[in-house]
Amino acid sequence: MTLLEPLFAGLGQLRAHKLRSLLTLLGIVIGVAAIIAVVSLGEGLRREVISQFIFSGGAGMIEVEPPRQWVRKDGRWVRRPWEEYLTEADMAAMQREIDGLHALVPQIHGSAALQRGKTTVDASYTGTSAAFNEGFNWPVLGGRPLNADDLRLARKVCLLGDDVYGNLFQGANPLGKEILLNGDRYVVVGVLDERVRFGRSDGDIVLVPYTTAQKRLRGEDHFSEFTLFVEDLDAVERVVAAVRRVLRRHHEHGDEFRIETSQGEIDDANEFFRVLQQVGGGIAGISLSVGVIGIMNILLVSVAERTRE
Repeated sequence: MTLLEPLFAGLGQLRAHKLRSLLTLLGIVIGVAAIIAVVSLGEGLRREVISQFIFSGGAGMIEVEPPRQWVRKDGRWVRRPWEEYLTEADMAAMQREIDGLHALVPQIHGSAALQRGKTTVDASYTGTSAAFNEGFNWPVLGGRPLNADDLRLARKVCLLGDDVYGNLFQGANPLGKEILLNGDRYVVVGVLDERVRFGRSDGDIVLVPYTTAQKRLRGEDHFSEFTLFVEDLDAVERVVAAVRRVLRRHHEHGDEFRIETSQGEIDDANEFFRVLQQVGGGIAGISLSVGVIGIMNILLVSVAERTRE
């Protein structure tokens, strides 16, 4: 017997049992394809999520929020006996004392009922500063961003997200036009560029000066959150520590303020997709195992046939 005889014999069996051979091959192909598809899909989703984080301000983004007023205790939600908020004094101290900040963006969030003529739109407003567009890498499509005079004079001016602009103006020039925001007149000075994150548009937003939001929309002088941007990623931990020192000095419960970094969110996303890939790969591996069992079954049948011969 030569070395080629088993090869020719195997090929002969494949030709003799075409359907059996096709089904066996199909089982292996489906199993391998399932593993490749699951792993590739998981990696693609991971890269997309991380790119959205980076696009929204980079890996050097730090979010600072006041303590939650409601906490879970003994299995039920209870209100804290104290309240702490982010203030302008906090912002000034951080800008003055922390080196390496690319931008510090204060924010006040709330809901907005917008009206132009007979058209009404529900949206959300953000009271912020001139650093918003640069910090969040969100350019102005038309008009201008907020400026220092808007903040100093608490002007009733606004920038519209692209969805709000489309609903209120239907393509007409909005610059210099007035709209009603929660029943008060505001002048449109700019339109934000389109932005889509995680498959959802961020265009249902209106930007106003934070001083205007404090005086006319909220009636309170504190902020919903600060977002800090650091260009040097190696400096993120140092900046976080400096932020914590400022909060401890200015607030009795400074340690209760929440500080999150985009790098931490990226790490959480990486861990989530790693587990997802492992679970998906395991499920896809079952398909491959079924194909292997099918091959073993065919081999046993072939051996049984040869034994009878």
